[in-house]
Amino acid sequence: MNIAYHFKTVYRNFISQRPYSFLNLIGLSIGLSIAFIALLCVTEHTGYDTHHENSKQIYRLLSQRAINGTQMSAEEGIKKLKAIKNDIPEIVDLFGYSPSGFDKIEENKRNENSVVTSEQYSGSGIYADPSIVNVLSFNLVNGDFESFKTDPKTILISEGYALHHFNSVVVSGSTLEFERLGAFTIGAVYKDFPKKSSVIPNIIVPIENLKPHHPSITYYDQRVDNYFLIEKSADPNEILEKINQVVKPLLRKNETVIYKLQELEKVHLHSEGIINNFSMMSISKLTSYSIIGILVLLISLVNFLLLYTAIAKRRLKE
Repeated sequence: MNIAYHFKTVYRNFISQRPYSFLNLIGLSIGLSIAFIALLCVTEHTGYDTHHENSKQIYRLLSQRAINGTQMSAEEGIKKLKAIKNDIPEIVDLFGYSPSGFDKIEENKRNENSVVTSEQYSGSGIYADPSIVNVLSFNLVNGDFESFKTDPKTILISEGYALHHFNSVVVSGSTLEFERLGAFTIGAVYKDFPKKSSVIPNIIVPIENLKPHHPSITYYDQRVDNYFLIEKSADPNEILEKINQVVKPLLRKNETVIYKLQELEKVHLHSEGIINNFSMMSISKLTSYSIIGILVLLISLVNFLLLYTAIAKRRLKE
């Protein structure tokens, strides 16, 4: 009974003060909407890569060369990465990878009755060291990683990719054939990586199959993206000093390189200006959106309170 009475009172006040009430309601609604959109943007672009079991111990090696000015690069030569892995015991494991769309799958190998039709499973993938399964967290659906670690003609595919091309996830041992790359055996099927991942491959091909893009470049001279898994007790700053010592003999004459270790969980928001980075968001943009949302919300609340106070004074006079 009391609730119905209060609703009637609010309705009568709203009708009796229509111009003020509509202005108040519209202003507060716009403010809340903008604040909500800003909140959605913040939640959408935070919490990246936390699903990996060892996310706190995974780092990306960045390098700055004179030819790039002040810009950092997320790529490093395969030869240097192998030297770093062999000479620094605090690095548990590392992998290099190179994004690739791959060539088309032969049409006669594609399942026309696929239950998954999304374009995201059309062939996006990476060339990667087999040690990727030791650094990142994979949830196996079918098969195992053993053959992938030893056989360069064995690949891994995601669950969505398996459903798209085979209409089944039980496909370990099956064959996928790519134009120019040839045929590969599927070693395992893994759960699709969450959307909030810096690396989201649908196909993982051993990096030995990555051919140099230029005739004068050898396999070991190729530059690839990379991630390190370090020991829990290791100090990243000490590891960085050791990396400089290991790499120094491998640099060309008069070549100067500045290295930096970047935490995996910071890759998505703290990669603005980094060459070969595909992140569409930066911490500066996200901070700007947050400030705008908070300011608009505060202004709309102040506006609401001022108008409400004016209406209350008018009612008091009545």
